[in-house]
Amino acid sequence: MFNDCRRKKRFCDVLVPFSGGKYSTYVLYLCKKRFGLRYLAVTFVNGFLSDLAR
Repeated sequence: MFNDCRRKKRFCDVLVPFSGGKYSTYVLYLCKKRFGLRYLAVTFVNGFLSDLAR
């Protein structure tokens, strides 16, 4: 599945929802270090993010 994403030669291979928490941070780590993917992390400011997370 990841090889299909890499072959498309786009700006990034995957889009990752990022909350700033430990799980989404770990997903970014896995994408980069374990799978060698180029990612775009996105977040939605819904009023619940702390200033540090933002």
